[in-house]
This record gives sequence, C-alpha cells and structure tokens, in this order.
Amino acid sequence: MSLGLAVCRTPPVPPEAAQADRLEHELWRAGALIFSPVPYADYKKALRRAKDHLIEVKAKFAWFRDYSEVQKEYQDLVGRGESLLQTIRDLKKDRTAALQTELAGIGRRLRDIHRATQSLNEGRLARSSLTRAEVAAAQASISLEKGEYDLASRKIVEAEDFLREGREMILSLLARYFDGAQRKSWTKMTEETIAESRARRSTVLVVIKLERELQVYRSGKRTATYGIGLGRFGLSDKLSSGDEATPEGRYRVVRKLGWSQFYKALLLDYPNAEDRREFTRAKKKGWLPASSSIGGQIEIHGGGTEGVTRGCVAVDDEVMDALFKVTEVGTAVTIVGTMKSEDDILAFFSLDGSGGQK
Repeated sequence: MSLGLAVCRTPPVPPEAAQADRLEHELWRAGALIFSPVPYADYKKALRRAKDHLIEVKAKFAWFRDYSEVQKEYQDLVGRGESLLQTIRDLKKDRTAALQTELAGIGRRLRDIHRATQSLNEGRLARSSLTRAEVAAAQASISLEKGEYDLASRKIVEAEDFLREGREMILSLLARYFDGAQRKSWTKMTEETIAESRARRSTVLVVIKLERELQVYRSGKRTATYGIGLGRFGLSDKLSSGDEATPEGRYRVVRKLGWSQFYKALLLDYPNAEDRREFTRAKKKGWLPASSSIGGQIEIHGGGTEGVTRGCVAVDDEVMDALFKVTEVGTAVTIVGTMKSEDDILAFFSLDGSGGQK
C-alpha cells in the first residue's frame, strides 16, 4: 500500500464538528446567556474539549488518525446543543406569551379606567397617569418584539405603577360615594320622593349623579329614564357659587323657562333652607372663605348631555321637551349621588376587574 493511497483513505473530519460550532453560535444568538446560562457554559466547555481532542487526532500522521471517538463526542454535543436550543426557544415562547398576557391585561384596565375618568369628568390627574401607563405599555410591546424581555418586564412594571396611581386617584374622587351613611341618606331622600309621587299621584324627578340618570316617576312608578350631563365638578356636592358642583337634596321647580341660554329649562329652588344651613356651617368651620356666596340659578336645562354646564343638570333638547310636558311649577326634584353599594360602584366603573359597566 502506497503512502498516497493511505492518505486518500484517511477519514474526513466528522461533519458534526462544524455542526456543533454552528449550534454554539445559534445558542448565543437565541439568548442562551440569559435563558440558560449554566447549560450554555457547560456546552461551551464540552465544545472546547471536543475541539482539543480533534486537534490531537489531526496532529497525528494521516494513517494513524481515528476520528471515531471524536465523532461520537461531537454527536453527543450536537444532541445536547439541539436540545438546549429547543429548550431556549420554548422558554422564550413561554415568556413572550406571559408578557403578552400581562400587556393585554394592562390594555383592558387602561380602557376600564379611561371610561371611569370620562364618566367622572374630574379625572384630569388620573388621565395624566393613564397616559404615562400607555406610553410605558407601548414601550414594553416594542421591547418584546425585539426580544428585549428584561426591558419589556421593567416597562410593564412601570405601566402597572402608573395604572395603580390612576386608579387610586379615581377612588379618591369617589370616596364620598363609599360612605355608607351618605348613601343611606340619598336612598332615604329618593324613597320619600317616590312615596310623595305615589301618595299624591304626581310626577316627580329623581336625578342620580353617579349613574348620570334622570328618572321620571308618576304615581310612584318609574315611567322614563334619561341620560344627563353634569359639569366638571358635578359629582361634588355644591357648597358655594362658582364651585361648578351640582347640589344634592330635595328641591322644587319654581319656574318653567320656555327659552333660556340652553334651550328650555326648569329652574329649581336652590338654595333651599337646608342648603343655607350647610353653607352657614361651612363658613363657620372655615371650609369656605368669608367672602363666599351660596350661588343659585340651578336648572335642569337642554343643550345636550355633552354641552357645557356649571352645576346644573343638562339633557338633550328632545328630553327637555318631554320633561316640559310632564312637569309644572312645584314638581318635586330630588338630586342624589347614588344608591349603589360600594361593590356595585367599583363594578360600575370597572374598577373591580369585571370589565364593564353594569
């Protein structure tokens, strides 16, 4: 046998060697350092040993080269690398799905709290927090698309913090509505007004501020329900002139205006005796400046529920036409905050995670 023939018959370098090298690069690109650092480090050590072994075999004279052990070593290494690569892909898939689920939850809560701020009118600061939450969530989504999982996670936490801040601001605006004694008082006023309607077979109006409703009762039975609009601070109880709050209490229509700044209007007897007592008490307690005046000219008027009003109750013009037909001077009008329970209030504004108004 000639030397040349022996050289020609020398087995080639196992193809698994190049495959193992490619796998090492693929593992690095897949983020093995982040998702599986210890197994990746072990793989690199094993690859280094296999390369050293291969160098030793290649250093021998051609006819003494035997790649069988090296090939087996590389075959095992390729199997480990492929398994590790699949594990990393599965981990990335699971983490992507988990982060996407978190982002979807943030999106739902953003929509819910946005609806609450729009209903409340007074949620300007809360909306600022929600805007920041939206920005952080958008940044998290972009980072997730790039595979920057740690950055995406940090942005999700940031969005959650802003969401929590916005929710707490909304709850602070609703604090008065969570007062059981206050809700009991509102319920009592409403029941007494409906009882008057039943006893006198008359028409009465009940305005419920939180739900943005005006209910019409005839002989104690509800005959109609209309949507209403309130001013910027309409959910607050009116204390003085210029506070843009809508008063709460039992009132009467003192005048029917066939034409006003906002179409037709029903002028109420605000301030009544109870309002004057509360106003005097607030001034004595120092809750109001000494120069404050109690205000007046509170109406149920037309112009639309989206129009501008500063303490009055606004309805659409066609609703105002309907109210004009069933009311008269002396008609009872009761304005309350709500009669819902605390849990129902949270659900109404989707602040309990239920995902919609009831």
